[in-house]
Amino acid sequence: MDQKVLNPLYLYTPVAVVSVASFLSVPLSLVFGFVVTLLLSSASIFYSVPLVLFGAGFQLLEIYSDVHYGWFFLLAALLGVMQKALVRGTFNVYLAFVMPAIVIVALSFIHLLADSTYLERYFGLMSVLVYGLGLLGFIQDYPPGHLEEKMLTAISFSGICMGGAVFLLFSSQEISMARVNEMSLAIGETQSSPRLLTTILGFILTLNVLLLLLEKTNALSKLVYLISSVVVFLAMIYAGSRMPLISAFGSISLALFFYVATNFRNIQLDFLLYFSSVIIMASIGLLYVSLYGISFLPFLPDSVETLRVARSINIDDNARLVLWSSYLDKMTALEMLIGKGLGTSGNPHSFWIGCFIAFGTIGTLPLLIFFVYKLYQTISKHCLYALSTLLYILFSVATSSDVDRMQPWVILALGILLYLIKLNGCRDDEQAE
Repeated sequence: MDQKVLNPLYLYTPVAVVSVASFLSVPLSLVFGFVVTLLLSSASIFYSVPLVLFGAGFQLLEIYSDVHYGWFFLLAALLGVMQKALVRGTFNVYLAFVMPAIVIVALSFIHLLADSTYLERYFGLMSVLVYGLGLLGFIQDYPPGHLEEKMLTAISFSGICMGGAVFLLFSSQEISMARVNEMSLAIGETQSSPRLLTTILGFILTLNVLLLLLEKTNALSKLVYLISSVVVFLAMIYAGSRMPLISAFGSISLALFFYVATNFRNIQLDFLLYFSSVIIMASIGLLYVSLYGISFLPFLPDSVETLRVARSINIDDNARLVLWSSYLDKMTALEMLIGKGLGTSGNPHSFWIGCFIAFGTIGTLPLLIFFVYKLYQTISKHCLYALSTLLYILFSVATSSDVDRMQPWVILALGILLYLIKLNGCRDDEQAE
């Protein structure tokens, strides 16, 4: 099969237009995004990645006929890739991802037979699982080096568009202040927490910093990574969710530790220079804030006195720990085995707790085994971008989200995608030798 190449115009332009259009009119951005995502996905599912990330980040921006804004982007991508698969007549299946997905789908049908109240949530979960399979099903169509470069750059560029949209929508009050004196944001008509947004932004920030430090590329790409890092970081500071920032910092630190440990004798001078620059800039920023406060930040309302991300975390009196304990105490032995189904316990504020409540040990254990196995593989193959992505999603959704939210699954699929691209590249190198 002849391998193809991705057109940068189709990767970068649509998400930029959607970002600007969201400031002018949220419905306009949705219609444009849906149509373009559908058309581009029918050509290549990889064109949908920046648009789906944008939709996932701003999922709760608006609700149309009980469907959230972000799901329209994912459903358009799903329709496009299904059309492509039907026309092509073949579809590669990544079995390692299929196995935990099949268990979750089987348990979903069992719970639906008992209670179909939350049918739309099961449909959403199955949709994002199929989208993940679609992302992993067309890797062989593209040269590994080309696909990795385009995906990483596209993810980074989508960060610029999403970060820019945060400030544009903040100025138009589509995104508003959650509190008067504390800098944190509320999104959409439901005035929801921006945690879904910052989960996506944290993933992009994690990759950006590593790309800036490690990737051997041209100056223009480095500039994109730098701008994206700054814009995304500021957007996360304004949004106010702490765990995605903590997870990004932890994932970056662990990935860099692994890189230094395995390349200690071959550390390049440019890595040391970039790393020193990041540390110096961060130190200067922290020193300035400690001396002069946060008044220098742009778009900051006069009423704001503190940042929510700077609020201390109280482990001893954490409401989530009490909530999780109450949920687990109410589960019977059978429910601990097969779960209670989606939507039966409100918002669990944890992907992993939510998975256990919904699908029990039978549903959660295969997913955890899959995660651990993929972490082992990324370490053994020195896939730093995939490793950092898996570590990030493992940590960031531990205290937020739910098992049927699209953000964890999309990020997980992209992490596996980066691993498989690296694996295919290694195989091509071995065959060339």
